[in-house]
Amino acid sequence: MDTAEKSVDLSALGIEGLRFRTARTGGRVLEVAGANKDHKADELAAKLRATIGDVARVSRPELCAEMRISGLGDAATSQAVAAQVAKVGGCPVEGVKVGIINRPPGRQGTVWVKCPVLAAKKIVAAGRFTVGWSTVRATLLEARPQRCYRCLVPGHLGVQCDCGTDRSALCFRCGQPGHKAATCVAEPSCAICVSEGVEAGHRLGHKKCPAMNRPPNKGDKKKTGGGNPGPPASSSTAAADVEAMDTAHQ
Repeated sequence: MDTAEKSVDLSALGIEGLRFRTARTGGRVLEVAGANKDHKADELAAKLRATIGDVARVSRPELCAEMRISGLGDAATSQAVAAQVAKVGGCPVEGVKVGIINRPPGRQGTVWVKCPVLAAKKIVAAGRFTVGWSTVRATLLEARPQRCYRCLVPGHLGVQCDCGTDRSALCFRCGQPGHKAATCVAEPSCAICVSEGVEAGHRLGHKKCPAMNRPPNKGDKKKTGGGNPGPPASSSTAAADVEAMDTAHQ
């Protein structure tokens, strides 16, 4: 951060000052307040990438939502879906993540999409839109619980994990390594429930999964790496986030 402060002139970006805090992942969050905060945060993130991008990961966090796009034709691609979601939602295509299109025999294709919340609201409100020649529909998905990328247990992040079990390379569907759930055809088997000796005939994260339904702050706190969450980001600020984010092996 010392290098960043010496190299980036905040006044030249129209920023009078920043709110500084530590994220739960251990990264540093710099929040910009005031008029045009989103644009200023984008500019600050770009400056930081140019200055310290070789030694730190600089991201521009944005509240996102997940959707399922259905009705895709045979010619549809993930890239085409991303382009149309960005167009209809009014967001940069770089902010859209699209999974592998699932095409069951005799049925139209479906795909998972993640994009900024405001874009998702516009898309769902539109009802239907086109991808190539296909008219598709977007369905908003429920928000997923916060989950550790290392042990896959919900309720804490990787930097807080002292579980001792690394499940980061396991498939969410069958619990085996070497592939992701999107391409898995094996019978469902929850890796967490298998380790706990309870009924495990379901995908990890399923609604009936005991690990997902465990009340917060219950059970072995040390085992799950539980802890008090950090302060939430203010809705009146935009952030340039310098941290390594937790990711789930889907």
